[in-house]
Order: sequence, then C-alpha cells, then structure tokens
Amino acid sequence: MSPSELRTAVDEKLAAGAPADALAYLIALIELDPNDPKIRRALAISLGDAGDPEGAIKIFCALANYQSQIGHPLAALATLRNALVHAPE
Repeated sequence: MSPSELRTAVDEKLAAGAPADALAYLIALIELDPNDPKIRRALAISLGDAGDPEGAIKIFCALANYQSQIGHPLAALATLRNALVHAPE
C-alpha cells in the first residue's frame, strides 16, 4: 500500500471507532517514516484507546523526549498531556 492508502485506512478505522484495527497501518507508516511525530502520536493514542496503556506511554514518552531534545518543549508538554488522556493508568 502507498502512504496515502495507509493513511486513508487509518482514518477509516479510527472513524469507525476501531483503534486496534488501525495499529497495523500505523506501524507500516512508521516503518516508512520513523521520525514523523504525527504518526507516532497517532500510534500511541491508538494503543491507549485499544487497551495497551503501557505501549502508549512508552511511545508518548519517547516522542516527548525527542521533542524536548530538538527544542520543542511546548510540543513535548502537549504530548505528555495526550498521554494522560489516552493512557491514564
């Protein structure tokens, strides 16, 4: 699948309320573009919403750390807030 088709599949699965079904497509997108923060955030949110808060927290923390290291502390803070919403355990 092309990146565009993968994104469409993710959007369809998330719109249908099926975050677990979106995970394979998100992982495929990350393999194509491992540094895309939007994809990583979407994966973390989907993991949390699908019932894997530990997996979500790992991704949220890694993303926040990366954002902080590249000089985006507000983005890092927003990422950590997302973690509290989507992986509250």
